Amino acid sequence: MAFLELRASTRLLRVSERRLSADGRDTPERILLDADPGLTPSDKPPVRIYLGTQAEQHRAERVFIWSIEQVRDPTRVYEIFLMKSLKGFDQRGWTTAFTNYRFAIPHFAGGQGRAIYNDVDQIYLADPGELFDLPMGEHGFLAITEKESSVMLIDCARMASIWKLPEVQRKRRGYLLRLALAKSGCWGPLAPEWNARDKDEFDPDRAKCVHFTTLHTQPWRPTPWRFCYLSHPMGELWYRLEDAANKAGYQVFTAAHPSSMYRKSLEGHRRHGRTPPPAGPDPAECGEIRTLIEASDAKSLLHYTLGGQGTPALVPDVKGLSVTRHDPTLAEAIPFSDALYDGVVLDMATDSIPIDDLPWLIDEMFSHAREFVCLRLEHPQPRWAIFATRYFQDTEWWQAMCRLAAERHPSSVRWKLILHTATAFGSRVIVREGARKQSGDPNVWVLTGDDPFYDGQALALARRLGWAYTEKPLRFGAMGSLPNKLLGATNRALRPGSRSELTPPWPDLVIASGRRSAPVARWIGQRSRGASRLVLVGDRGAESAEGFDVLVSPGHARLWPHPHRIETLVPLPMLTEADLVEAAHRAPNRFTGFTHPWILLLATGGDENHGLDVETARRLGEQVGGFAAGLGGSVVALADHGLTDEAFQALGAGLGAQGILRLSPPGTPDDRLVHLAQADMVVITDQSVAVQGVAFAAGKPVYICTVPIGAPARAHPIRDWIQAHALSRPANQRGTTRPQQGLEYFCARLIAGGYVRPTPRPETTFETLIERGYALPCVQSPAADGPRTLDQMGLVVERLKSLLANPRVI
Repeated sequence: MAFLELRASTRLLRVSERRLSADGRDTPERILLDADPGLTPSDKPPVRIYLGTQAEQHRAERVFIWSIEQVRDPTRVYEIFLMKSLKGFDQRGWTTAFTNYRFAIPHFAGGQGRAIYNDVDQIYLADPGELFDLPMGEHGFLAITEKESSVMLIDCARMASIWKLPEVQRKRRGYLLRLALAKSGCWGPLAPEWNARDKDEFDPDRAKCVHFTTLHTQPWRPTPWRFCYLSHPMGELWYRLEDAANKAGYQVFTAAHPSSMYRKSLEGHRRHGRTPPPAGPDPAECGEIRTLIEASDAKSLLHYTLGGQGTPALVPDVKGLSVTRHDPTLAEAIPFSDALYDGVVLDMATDSIPIDDLPWLIDEMFSHAREFVCLRLEHPQPRWAIFATRYFQDTEWWQAMCRLAAERHPSSVRWKLILHTATAFGSRVIVREGARKQSGDPNVWVLTGDDPFYDGQALALARRLGWAYTEKPLRFGAMGSLPNKLLGATNRALRPGSRSELTPPWPDLVIASGRRSAPVARWIGQRSRGASRLVLVGDRGAESAEGFDVLVSPGHARLWPHPHRIETLVPLPMLTEADLVEAAHRAPNRFTGFTHPWILLLATGGDENHGLDVETARRLGEQVGGFAAGLGGSVVALADHGLTDEAFQALGAGLGAQGILRLSPPGTPDDRLVHLAQADMVVITDQSVAVQGVAFAAGKPVYICTVPIGAPARAHPIRDWIQAHALSRPANQRGTTRPQQGLEYFCARLIAGGYVRPTPRPETTFETLIERGYALPCVQSPAADGPRTLDQMGLVVERLKSLLANPRVI
């Protein structure tokens, strides 16, 4: 159902864009990047860039232009033309909504000079002026191959006679390319660094324009109804640019310089008169705004509407409240006044203005508010709509826009988002809100009680964050054994006593651990109306990322990628560096009388597939004993109760004179902490998934011993078949990866939705650790410099704080 709702919502976005454009734009939208007035202007001609794009690509447009701002010549003028929703084109058979626009560039350029064409799914790492100034000889256009037209340098004078507008508007892309290639010398080769397509062609030392050409790996996820997105190998490169643009408050359009379509929509409202207002607000919506007014003791309020679509009855009559109503379609000037109000209410339909102008409009709302901002948005539905769409372009997008605007606002402003949809069976209202920015630490809850392994990770993460927290032990009833997909967001799986402990005020941050706590965390998120940020630790329950701001899961679980997911090399440890120091000070030295280096072997009993039988334990002891002898050191082997008595004795015999074997007492984790704090290095086996995080938490060199698998791992052929098809990458005619479709898409949806869980592959973790230098094989003659240390918890804390402060729009 969520998939169908999201597909309907995103299609409505394109329908509304076409309606707003009154059958399309006559010419591309011009964005001017002027020369720095403080510098001597260049005598070179302006760099003209035509960008093929569409409504869903508004995020990619912004990052594309921002990337040019970072690398351009500040003394030169750059003109960027947004080619989208152009009038008169027959789009049947187009792969994208801008497929043939590129061939109309000679027409829009007046058949004069040069022009660069770029697809919107690209970013510049070097000045596009270098591309613009390349020698072309007698060629009509330059591209990396004859069939690859996603980046072109075009001689508009020559190509105007070949790509004529009437044919460009009617013919297919292949025909237009063949038309040009039929002319001798029309195509010329372009250096590949100007169109580095995905990871296979990306060279960080040479790439000048990066092309995220595989549609279902594009980091900004423009069409979620069409693809189930995978991570892009260079996704962080794109995200870093977007994060920088967010921090700088950069917008392509602003209140002073809105898009031409915004002006056109206002003119349409003025010309056709006031549109009928949407369905009147229900008492609950008025109550939401009244609560904001009374909580902030507001005396002044701006009620902003567009085209008469606002509902005057939305703002309640409160004694002492002065209400100013503003509608730009009824005013002579588009920009706002500079007045400040205690509260601002934006009341409009979501398709009233182009999506290009929504970010700056939201910023304007916050810039005029002292205490609060409320966005009441009416979502249009076609008459045939039966269900209210769950997303309004979508709900998380609006939330993220409000959070980003609140972060940029210099003062502390509370905000509330009211999304209203009418359907054949009534209306549906979704409310989200955000609290004021705090001067102190956030209020943190840690939900425990699902599994000691995950509970320890969540508590260690809370301690490492450095904020005071409250542990909320959860006690589950019979419903706790039901799958999370059936439970959804609920607290009904808790016993009544545990349920009563989860009451307002809701926390700013919730750290949940394990599968059974995930529905409870989602329930808290709903009860707090999105004000509580949700973090889930561990791979259990994290199959679906829905509802969580951050998910921390180990890479060997192979869960479906998501912008909110932090994938770690090893599971998070159940301890911090401070825990190790404290434990070491409380206990006597466990290595007294041993020669350095002190080597700690963490030996576990394993599971039904990966265990230490008698022979394996003996060989392990011999291998580690020989390793210690080569270093002239000593071994303390710490074994748990999963080891049989026979294997325990065999391990001790294998160690011989080089070591001593100790049994870790049950229920006393401090004993392991003391050994870790005092050891010089740590040895684990390549099947010890449970101790990975603990071994690396001490910051000591880690060595890995290879042990044979005790029994074949249980096969999951169906899950493996689904996973293989979901990740398949068939090539297209251009030699790049074909867009996800058919069986690939269906299998990907099963995994991303949490309906099928991939088979874990823990052995890949050890291979990666050794490959990246975080661990070394336990051999007779270890490397002199040892492996690199891996502070996995520190990396997670850094990324978690970054994601919470700068939410990624999805």
